[in-house]
Amino acid sequence: MLTQVSLEHIKWKIEELASKIGAPAQLLPAYGHAIDHDGFMILLQPSGQMHYVFMERGKEFSRKTTNDLDTLLYWVFDDITFAMAGDYELKHRVIDQDPRRVQFTKQENLLALISST
Repeated sequence: MLTQVSLEHIKWKIEELASKIGAPAQLLPAYGHAIDHDGFMILLQPSGQMHYVFMERGKEFSRKTTNDLDTLLYWVFDDITFAMAGDYELKHRVIDQDPRRVQFTKQENLLALISST
């Protein structure tokens, strides 16, 4: 059975999890149709389908669709933690080491903080 969720519930859940990892507000998605929005956006259809959309300069570049809130949350936090880990790596760069080693480790740590809830 499909459980219908509202945009308000999705927003609350994302903000709750984001606070656990100290995610900056600018990395969080917009909710509903946002005019002139660049970045990620979550759309909800009356059927319960949730869309995770990336927009740039008013054009849609990617769209993922699911009926499962956990899947949507994974997509959102995969992107948020990747960006946070990239910023962390820039501040903690190790000379003569592949930067992805630091970035991926940091992302795994951030995701672990979320998944432990």
